[in-house]
Amino acid sequence: MVEVTRRHLLSAVPRGAIAAALAPLPLSAQSVALSPSSVGQSLLEKAEQLKPRLNVSVQKPLGLVNPVRDTEQPLGWRIDKVGDADAIESRLLQKTGGALIIDFGGHRAGHLSFDIESVGAVIGAPVRLRFTFGEVISDVAEPFQPYKGWLSESWLPEEIVTIDVVPSSFRLPRRYAFRFVKIELLGLPTGRKIAFHNFRAHAVTSATGTVPALPKRLPADLHDMDRVAIATLHDCMQTVFEDGPRRDQAGACVSADRA
Repeated sequence: MVEVTRRHLLSAVPRGAIAAALAPLPLSAQSVALSPSSVGQSLLEKAEQLKPRLNVSVQKPLGLVNPVRDTEQPLGWRIDKVGDADAIESRLLQKTGGALIIDFGGHRAGHLSFDIESVGAVIGAPVRLRFTFGEVISDVAEPFQPYKGWLSESWLPEEIVTIDVVPSSFRLPRRYAFRFVKIELLGLPTGRKIAFHNFRAHAVTSATGTVPALPKRLPADLHDMDRVAIATLHDCMQTVFEDGPRRDQAGACVSADRA
């Protein structure tokens, strides 16, 4: 047997070929092969082509609710219904600290829109409101402040909004995961009143179609878990798969960037 070494291989190759192989790439060739910007742009274009279409469904509220402390409930709160959807329009806010809680039933990831108007005298000043979005009743029953959590306070599902023109139609720009919406009055001239109309949830998801049901022979608790799992996945399917309905676009982008 003949032993083939690296020296034998090199001696069998013409010297011109070795020199050509070891020569540095021209600058133009290096930029094509090594440029991270070209690779990144190509990936962005491919991602844009594959981006799913978001489907929007507009949902009306069920009515007004009030949380009542109840230690026998899993989260320590009972949900008492205090009015149907029509009662929302007759519920006036006129004092700082006044609030109402709207129940949309179920769960969605989406946006909130509404109309606001003055009742009686013209307001003549901006209106300031706080919106708190709750996936469960304790989210809107228990105040966030004073906040002592380790996660950034900017993740709290609440917004302070100042509306300069009343009456007007308003749509909150951010996306939220919610069933309940608490609206608190933070600023309004003395003696003035406001009312709300046409609250709508604009649920968004890239999910389509239906998922086959589990076999009927399975226990009821498995059917319940399957129903909740499907609903959660439905809300997590946005332009990317998010790891939780409350995780908004910023969180998903940060997670993808670190992957």
